[in-house]
Amino acid sequence: MSNLSCYNPVAIWIKNRESYVKQIGNVVLRIQSGYHFGENFRGIAEGKGELTDSNWDFILQFKPTIIEINHAASPVSDFLKSVDLFPEPETSLFFEKVKVVSVNSSYITSEQLLSILGKVTLLQGFSCKEATFTEEEWVKITAELRRLNLRAVISSDNIFRHLLNKYDVELLVIPTGISLETIESSQTEYVTITSLFVEGLENGIDGEAEKFFELLPRKFPRVSTLVFDWSLVDTFTLFDKRTEDVIATVASIFRRMNFEALAITFYSPCEDTKQAVEQISRYLKGQLPNVQLFKYSTKGFKSAETNLSIITAGHSTTKLDLIKRAFVDGMTSLPDLSRILPLITNEDVPSLDSTVMDFGGLNRDAVKKLFEDKQKERNAEN
Repeated sequence: MSNLSCYNPVAIWIKNRESYVKQIGNVVLRIQSGYHFGENFRGIAEGKGELTDSNWDFILQFKPTIIEINHAASPVSDFLKSVDLFPEPETSLFFEKVKVVSVNSSYITSEQLLSILGKVTLLQGFSCKEATFTEEEWVKITAELRRLNLRAVISSDNIFRHLLNKYDVELLVIPTGISLETIESSQTEYVTITSLFVEGLENGIDGEAEKFFELLPRKFPRVSTLVFDWSLVDTFTLFDKRTEDVIATVASIFRRMNFEALAITFYSPCEDTKQAVEQISRYLKGQLPNVQLFKYSTKGFKSAETNLSIITAGHSTTKLDLIKRAFVDGMTSLPDLSRILPLITNEDVPSLDSTVMDFGGLNRDAVKKLFEDKQKERNAEN
């Protein structure tokens, strides 16, 4: 490796590993403000770590499998300014293992995103939420993603319009906020998608879930794994006539499309919702194979009670186990894309004990000040 010691050191945060015996899962590079060091993009603390001054020789040894650009104040320009100056083959080697790029509520420009994608060889997954790219910019981004043989996407309205009908995406995540009209108005039949995750659609529209399940076999005719959050149906979980009708419809679609795996996630913080989920589970046990109910807690949830539930069913015990490990073991109702990719790649679910490095920019003092300010806020809350 070339000597990069002439470049000024930067302040980075590195997560402490839980075990140095277990195989490393993913290597995650998060490009985000020092204020968010140690947190995922949802603001949940990811465990203990160390803020340290590091030179670029050390940083470039990490070879990330996942790159996240998080939050509005993301220092992506500082990151690109640095790596664009590095000699080859350092830059190519650094990006050679990247399989997921995720942009979360960041003001990244299309040029910056294209610069990152241009350094990647193959890309399994891509997520870009709340981006404001123009039509022309999306055309360029789509062309670059096509080159990378993308297989999985967390969607947005723009991705539906510009990306999904262009090539063979196998796994699609529909996040909360996508309108049913966006899906319905598309002229495309998404025949390559085999795994579909629905976190929710636009809220407050009566009968939206029923309409979605009606168009599901037509728009996604080859789906064999379906995972959806109950908020698609209702914001509160109860067992009534509508619930029974929706579950009967889902069971009918399961049999009609010969699903390998089905999972329904629930927010169940109180006894009423827990009992409703148990009733739904009992109903499905009379309809579908291998029905199981798991109750668990969100990572960071301090109560002794569980607040999440998931019902799984299906013929493929392998896929059901992958789903259980992504949701229950991962302690989340919204797994990262890397945790569900094994549904289409046949790889093992990566260890939760990932190597995580946060890059906050080139101004060491400013990065440390932001980090220290956040630590003071956390200490005050405790």
